[in-house]
Amino acid sequence: MIIGFVLYNEGSDFSERIRLVASLGCHIYIFDNSPESEYSRMFLNADAFTNISYFTAGSNIGLARAMSMLCAQAYYCGHRTLFFLDQDTHITNDALMFVIKLSNEFDFARYSALSISNCKVRKENDSLLDHQSVVNNVKLVRNSGTLFNLKCLSQLNWFDSSYFVDGVDYQFSLNSCLNGFSIGMIDNVSGFDHWSGQGYTEHVLFGISIVDREYPISRILDVTMSSLKLMFKSLTNWKFDYFAIFAKNLFVFLSFQLILRLSSEVKS
Repeated sequence: MIIGFVLYNEGSDFSERIRLVASLGCHIYIFDNSPESEYSRMFLNADAFTNISYFTAGSNIGLARAMSMLCAQAYYCGHRTLFFLDQDTHITNDALMFVIKLSNEFDFARYSALSISNCKVRKENDSLLDHQSVVNNVKLVRNSGTLFNLKCLSQLNWFDSSYFVDGVDYQFSLNSCLNGFSIGMIDNVSGFDHWSGQGYTEHVLFGISIVDREYPISRILDVTMSSLKLMFKSLTNWKFDYFAIFAKNLFVFLSFQLILRLSSEVKS
């Protein structure tokens, strides 16, 4: 199993997470969309990181192209799966070992991807490795924390490069459905944290506390355009359930961005 990262202006704490992952013996693929970053230099030192393969185009080519390159490289090198993580996602040794076992044992015959999450609290007597019985079929997955079936991904022609940042994961999800593949979710994996490094802040409006992340206008426009494209594609393929999901997600996203701008941030 390959673990893939796409970097863009990563912080110094990323190197510590890389050391943790590398210590397990996993091979790591890094595509760097900001190679001028001072922290990116260390990954070019093969003596310090012998199990890291570093790639860059010298500029920011976007998430979809970078992920396509990493997955295609892993596929044509003979690997079956790639586990993708955002640069600010935290994961423990135990959770990584779970994903490695999942990659080796799960039957991916009809699945294009399998995603992990920690949305639910796992009971102490639940087996973390009893994965076959806790996989739920879902319509959408996020890139981070997702184990991609590379053979299936090659049949889907990788990721759609017309999406720069937002919508890459949802377009993949819709494309999987249109091509007859399922995507799965295991939502009780402890040791996986996609949220604390995302820059969420607490705001108050009319006495109501709201925790979310305020995005710049450029990112809001990207989300909006990506969502509209996905809604149009859903309609043209008669996937009205996906259209409703994308429309709802866009409405919620824009509403919260407006509320955050009208509210007061709670200082810690």
